[in-house]
Amino acid sequence: MNDKIAKRLEEKRAAHLGPELIGLAKNRPSSDSKYLSKASTEYILTGKSGSYEEGDLENRISNRVSDIPIRIQRLINDLAILSFG
Repeated sequence: MNDKIAKRLEEKRAAHLGPELIGLAKNRPSSDSKYLSKASTEYILTGKSGSYEEGDLENRISNRVSDIPIRIQRLINDLAILSFG
């Protein structure tokens, strides 16, 4: 596939999924879990920082990303416990 076509397909997919993913992040209930906020999600998908400083958003995103292995392990543990019980 040539680069132009690949780029157009990627842009089309981002245009479709981006707003949906931002909406899902916006509608998350309050929680003590460390997941990406709407502002962080929007920044990742669009590059727009809104009223936030880019450096602050990048730090928040970095903190969430570093917690992903722990979150996945906890989810696997919970699934194993529920499956066993």
